[in-house]
Amino acid sequence: MKKLLVFSLLVVVALVGTVVAKDIILKVKVSAANVRTEPDLSAPVIAQVKSGTLLEAKSKVDSWYEIQVQDKSGDTVTGYIHANVVDVVSGEAAPAPQEVRPVERAPAQPVRQAPRYARTQPRSDVKKFRIMGGLAFANQRLDDDSQDAIDAYDLDKSSLMGFTLGFGYEAFSLTDNICLEVGGFFVPGGMKFSGEFQDVDIKVKAHGYAVGLALVGKYKLSPVGATPYALAGIDVGYVLSMKMKTEAGEEEDEEDILDDTNRLYYGLDFGIGYEMELKGLTLVIEGRYLLGLSNMLKKPDDHEGDWDSYAKPTTMAVTLGIRL
Repeated sequence: MKKLLVFSLLVVVALVGTVVAKDIILKVKVSAANVRTEPDLSAPVIAQVKSGTLLEAKSKVDSWYEIQVQDKSGDTVTGYIHANVVDVVSGEAAPAPQEVRPVERAPAQPVRQAPRYARTQPRSDVKKFRIMGGLAFANQRLDDDSQDAIDAYDLDKSSLMGFTLGFGYEAFSLTDNICLEVGGFFVPGGMKFSGEFQDVDIKVKAHGYAVGLALVGKYKLSPVGATPYALAGIDVGYVLSMKMKTEAGEEEDEEDILDDTNRLYYGLDFGIGYEMELKGLTLVIEGRYLLGLSNMLKKPDDHEGDWDSYAKPTTMAVTLGIRL
């Protein structure tokens, strides 16, 4: 009878220990924590997790917790995160037997089932909206006859510099690294050329402003943390103003040429940028180039025959902004 009672007590204790045992719940306390293939600082990084992310750990090896995360391919894999970059929310670390946790071993095979805390970057934490400001350098590509006329007068064609403002919103994510961004902008436009003709200094400047929308695809080298990116897409704009200022010696003249301008234009956008985190802010620096495809010159009503003259806008912009 006593033996049966002792055996029953041992079974109850074992069952209670099983029920009480809990997994270790961790919370990332740094801006971006590295997850490595082995419990070693020299081991390769397979993922990064952002501040505030909750993780589930089964065991602890020295100063490392064993967790499961999604790698860059989207597979769930086993990795290790250092105790210095996380806080223990609940549970206690149970040391793993050393004979089954060697530092040097073959990479863990991907596990297909998704754990409760496997996502490396919760979508609710992603800052999708950004505002930008900077400098833009506007110019225009001319048809051969117009360019030859400028060359004949030995004039130099150059860009106009002005301020630009804009915003962007990452409206749709195709993958963790690729997204579509919708943006708006206010940008200068026009061109200028200057030189000397028959001992007279000549300066001609076409200048104005436009607003528009852009739809671009962005590829980020890394879905989290500081990362460079590239972009390409389409650009549609509307000219708000356009004037022509002419200086010949001491004589000056300025006229509004908006009626002679095709106010709606379109083109292609190309660019590169870099995102970084600084004291809680996500800073963005970007360079973007507009290759205009539409003709800004409107065909005169009294012109007969084909209209071969064209002026197609180009703009190089360098901007700095923040994500909100």
